[in-house]
Amino acid sequence: YDPITTGDSTLSAVVQSVVAAEVGYADAAWGYFRQALHVDLANLHGNTDDGLHVASAGGVWAALVNGFAGMRDHGGRLSFDPRLPDAFPVL
Repeated sequence: YDPITTGDSTLSAVVQSVVAAEVGYADAAWGYFRQALHVDLANLHGNTDDGLHVASAGGVWAALVNGFAGMRDHGGRLSFDPRLPDAFPVL
């Protein structure tokens, strides 16, 4: 997926995190997640002064729930298939 995308959208990292977790690339998923998490905090795209990237913030939640927790909805029935990287902090 990486080689055919530009990665210039603030939503790129969240989608890549979910997909990487889904296919078992836990370390890559963690890296993309951290990039998405810091898109505004570290002003990674150089435009945070124009406003926060709210869709990206929602994508961070999706990366946690759908990517790392593996939550899926199958006909109204929720299932979980966690795919946590070794670097994931245990609280």
